[in-house]
Amino acid sequence: MAELVVANVPSSISSRWAIVRTEVFRFFLALRKYWWIPFLTISTGLAISAWFISQWPSSYRSRSRMVVSGKIMLKENEASYNEDLINFFGTQIQLMKSGEVQQRAQSRVQALHPDMPIARVALDVVQVPTTSIFMLEAIGASPSYTQAYLQAAMEEYIQIKREMRSQRSESTVTAITNELGQIQKDLAQAEDDLLAFQKIHNVGFLQEEGNSAAKYLSELNSELANLKKEDGLLANEDLDQNLERIQRHSSVDTSVAAPPSDSGAPAASSASDVNAQTIIKNFGPVADYYAAKRKLAFLKAERLELLKTFRPTHPVITKVDSDISEAQTNIDLFAKEAREELKTQRESLSIRIRNLNQMIDTYQKKALELSGLMAQWDQIKAKKDRTQIQLNQLLTSLSSLSASTSMDQDAVTVLEPASPPVSVKPGLVRAILLGLGGGMFIGVALVIVLDKINDQLKSFRDVQISFKETVLGHVPHELNKGATALDLVRPDDPRHMFAESFRTIRSSILYLPMAGARPKSLIITSAVPGEGKSTVSANLAITLSFLGCKTLLVDADLRRGKLHSTFGMSGATGFAEVLMQRISWKEALQPTLYDNLSLLPRGQNVSQPGEFFLSKVTDRFLQEVYRDFEYVVIDSAPVIVADDTASLAPKIDAALFVVRFGTSSMRLTHRALQQLYHRQVNVLGLVLNDLSASAPDYEYYQYSKYVKEYSTREGS
Repeated sequence: MAELVVANVPSSISSRWAIVRTEVFRFFLALRKYWWIPFLTISTGLAISAWFISQWPSSYRSRSRMVVSGKIMLKENEASYNEDLINFFGTQIQLMKSGEVQQRAQSRVQALHPDMPIARVALDVVQVPTTSIFMLEAIGASPSYTQAYLQAAMEEYIQIKREMRSQRSESTVTAITNELGQIQKDLAQAEDDLLAFQKIHNVGFLQEEGNSAAKYLSELNSELANLKKEDGLLANEDLDQNLERIQRHSSVDTSVAAPPSDSGAPAASSASDVNAQTIIKNFGPVADYYAAKRKLAFLKAERLELLKTFRPTHPVITKVDSDISEAQTNIDLFAKEAREELKTQRESLSIRIRNLNQMIDTYQKKALELSGLMAQWDQIKAKKDRTQIQLNQLLTSLSSLSASTSMDQDAVTVLEPASPPVSVKPGLVRAILLGLGGGMFIGVALVIVLDKINDQLKSFRDVQISFKETVLGHVPHELNKGATALDLVRPDDPRHMFAESFRTIRSSILYLPMAGARPKSLIITSAVPGEGKSTVSANLAITLSFLGCKTLLVDADLRRGKLHSTFGMSGATGFAEVLMQRISWKEALQPTLYDNLSLLPRGQNVSQPGEFFLSKVTDRFLQEVYRDFEYVVIDSAPVIVADDTASLAPKIDAALFVVRFGTSSMRLTHRALQQLYHRQVNVLGLVLNDLSASAPDYEYYQYSKYVKEYSTREGS
């Protein structure tokens, strides 16, 4: 599923891009049609701007420049040159343009020049890029007042900066002094707390006692672990395992040898065995038990040797069996004693474990108490140290602030005084741009609105959105130079795009996906006059004749048909006379210059053609021409103009509806199609006429280039 989505992304992007290109193309078509609207609105906007400029009073401009300088600052007894410019420029610009500076500048000018009348002055401040220089510009109605005001504004700004710096220094010194007093009180309190603690507790003794308690507690925990381990071994191991382990430790002090293991290798000792040796001592039954077991083993071995010589009933064997029985009895007795002794040992271990737990609890409480006292001592001492550090920092800051204040310099100075005023028209460029931009915006907006209101077809996308009918083909825009009408299609027509478009329409009709027989008769119509139905009819008939099919072209527009003029023939008699039964259709038939194509011209003018189309004469005519011709192409009147086509079209196999880009109304086209559908007309689809090759959605836009390149290669 993810692959399908990814695969559809380029298609979606391409579709959106096609829509954008189509909308832009529509806009330029509308702009070409209504070009006079933007021209008029832009001219009006510029005229209004010019009028406003002419009404503006004369103004005068004075300029000056100020520069930001660094200042000497003392940091930790070390002098350094520092330019503190972070967020500085924007703040200074706003301060220069503030109401306080402007009010004080106005008061300064009045004090220095009491006879100078007050005038309104606009002050603007900008920073020269990549520099620390400010450019000041004052524009006012009075030249002398403007210059004086700008100079006064710079001086008042510098004065305000000095006052602010002095106020900040004084307030900072006061704040630091107050903080110093509080810190000194905190330091004295911390020292008192430290002294009081030392009077109650001996810090050195606390540290030593705490270390001793911790060490002793560790030893108790280690001993408790060993006892618990030994108790677990006594509880989980059987008698032989316990006795073997006890015998192994007892062999250090006794001459009783430990019995061999099952594998024949001596048992290895471990840390737990050494602990067991210190825990269990004077375990008497162990030696007797193992002596009895060795004796039993010796007797059994002796009996086996004797059996090699004597029978089982021999007195010697009987004596050995009696000794074996006695040895087994001794082993059971010693095992019972050993179990009792092991039980006694476990009870002793439980008592010792209980006593150790009590001692551990006691020393843990003592260690916690000592740890709490040491933590309290560390906290009091840390508080005193922090307070001392804060006091030292404040003293250093106060000393640095005093030195910095005494050595402070002005951060901003006047680089150039206010220049002599010059006459200007403020906002001239902006007014012109506003007039130009406003007029262009209004003009473009009006063009877009008119384009949206106008329901004429402008692009293939309009057809896709507005009509459900199949598009059978596109006829590109084409016009003969120096002629008022288009020439008919020829077999080797150099108008490649034009000729190919009718071959496409022909193929669409021949291979139309439909059940049953293909249409034999075709009626070509449109909504209103001037949409190119006659041109499409004539050229489609010619294109069908190129296939070698006998084709009849009938001019059924009995009011204004001009196919006879298109083919350069006489139209004195024709289809009108046939319908009035004055002549037969074969007599009115005229051959054309195209093989397999005949023309039945209009004939005389008929005021009510619909009456004839509904008669049986038309039915007989169609039946007869169907026998002699493979295709019958009928050019009819526009649907909206008269009822002629709506009366004739239901008798024809299929209808082709012609729409013209830039001319056809979508509303009228819908109305004409609905009228045909109401008459049960079989509308095959639409023929799009006069489509510009520069349209973004025209699919044959590269065909002429393709044919030209192909012809060039063939000629070479």
